[in-house]
Amino acid sequence: MDIGSTPSIIACSINCITAFSVIWLMLLWPVFYYFSPYAIKTSISVNLPIVFLLYLVVYASIGGVIPHLLFYRGFKKIEASVAGILLLPEPISASILAALFLDQPIGLDIMVGGALILLSNYFVISARPNIIPTR
Repeated sequence: MDIGSTPSIIACSINCITAFSVIWLMLLWPVFYYFSPYAIKTSISVNLPIVFLLYLVVYASIGGVIPHLLFYRGFKKIEASVAGILLLPEPISASILAALFLDQPIGLDIMVGGALILLSNYFVISARPNIIPTR
């Protein structure tokens, strides 16, 4: 399945995400400014040390750009509907990582939710026999 050139899709995705974020920031900033008792939170400053800017670039790359690149590259191998099904266990892994690194307790509600997600994922995968291509 040819979905077009990957660089154009990635450029469109990054541009759309950036535009969407900027629009929401512009819409919500006056509301935040009105309700915030602290002026420091609402001031816009670019006087950051260069190290902070480098950390920001690394964080944005690891947390945003690289996952999107890998996600769109995966569309060459599997269909978008299959990718959506395979992403269903993401909240489970997020809960496990939060418990390991942030000491967040895993309660009964999280375990039941994770079990329901795994069960629904099993039903969806068992309904489609050739969900993952064997190339």
